[in-house]
Amino acid sequence: MSKAAVRRVLQHAPGGSPAGVACRVFTQGAERVRQAWSEAGREGTPRFASLAYYALGPDATSLAESYLLDYYAFAGDRARAISAGALTSEGAIKDTVAQFAEAGLPRAAAVPLLIQCRSTAPAGRHHRGLIV
Repeated sequence: MSKAAVRRVLQHAPGGSPAGVACRVFTQGAERVRQAWSEAGREGTPRFASLAYYALGPDATSLAESYLLDYYAFAGDRARAISAGALTSEGAIKDTVAQFAEAGLPRAAAVPLLIQCRSTAPAGRHHRGLIV
């Protein structure tokens, strides 16, 4: 989390939401906010939220990449980093949820991008979801 982002949290928010970042990056940003929060004399503790993008199915990696590169096209090179961070297996999702919980974020929102539903949808149909 940049110095400017930390400053905005202190001025306008009850906490921070560094979305779509790895747990290590989240932890570093959260620590910066906690320290600045304390130094600024704000009451209580800051709240945090994060999210992770995921896609499941046989073409999960290419589907996630295609969707996220299109969605974040405005972000230039950052779009590729966001796309690379998409979770594309059940194991990766479980590991990420556990890492965030261990880092002090017991709830993380998982945003499904594209899920291939072989048993319930006709071939070639995908579900685009919201936060679950």
